[in-house]
Amino acid sequence: MSRKYRKDFSSQLATRLQLDSGGLVLATIAHNADRLRKWSLALSQNLTPDKFVCELHFSDDDIIKKDMIPILNQDCYISSRKKYTLKPNVIPRVDRIPNIVEDANLQIDPDDVLPAARTPEVETSSIAPDVNEVTNLKTNESTNVQFTLLGNEDFWDLLKELETINSCDGTGFDSNRCSVSCKNLLSNENQRYYQGIIRCQPCRTLRRQLQNRDSKSTQNLKIQYDMLKRELISQKRKTSRLKRKNNELSQLIEDQKLKCAAVEAEIIEKAIADLPEIQQKAVRACFDAAKSFDINILRLQPIKRYCR
Repeated sequence: MSRKYRKDFSSQLATRLQLDSGGLVLATIAHNADRLRKWSLALSQNLTPDKFVCELHFSDDDIIKKDMIPILNQDCYISSRKKYTLKPNVIPRVDRIPNIVEDANLQIDPDDVLPAARTPEVETSSIAPDVNEVTNLKTNESTNVQFTLLGNEDFWDLLKELETINSCDGTGFDSNRCSVSCKNLLSNENQRYYQGIIRCQPCRTLRRQLQNRDSKSTQNLKIQYDMLKRELISQKRKTSRLKRKNNELSQLIEDQKLKCAAVEAEIIEKAIADLPEIQQKAVRACFDAAKSFDINILRLQPIKRYCR
């Protein structure tokens, strides 16, 4: 193909194609007023040269994706293009999707309806709508307010009705959320506001009882804690006194032992002094031997005592 023919062909085509991120081919419209007008009428869109047209609006024959180059004495060589082009004078189309709404609005022939009186053997059934109840989340009890939701109007009517209802907030405790006699719905006569909270008389009474019980249990625990604390302090003081007294008695015993030892030494010396000199030496030798004598020898070799 010569350069002149390629230039004329590209000017007549006036379009180029590129791939988008989804793998589809997008056709870009060049500055060609006649082609732009035809494409706008075919797609019922106000197209501009900077817009794209998807390849789904063209058939596979309208897009040139491969080049067939004839070779002498051989078959044609097929070369895939990196950039696709459209054939000249190609007009996009819009595939019409059938309208389901129009098919649903078709009239039913009265002759096709089977009268129930003529065919008693035909079984018929009806579906009853689900009936729901409103539950008070603060008390986890049912309010006996029933409703059915068949459409948006029923939902808005339910919201309007709930705005006019005053529900009891319960006791505010997790264990006993509401009283047994609580009705969960309050009228203008038996409702009472306190800091933005609404409670019935039974729930107020039960809440007061629960608060008193908790306060009494807290007070009892505090009293028991104080008693145990005082008893512990008393026992510590008593232990300290006994320990101090024990130390004093131990010191007194040691002093008495020393005094007794000194008195015994004086008495023995007086008794020895009354003896003759030879006996004094013998007695002192016995005392010295007794002081240096090992007690284990007595255990191994008991001494026999003879009475004379």
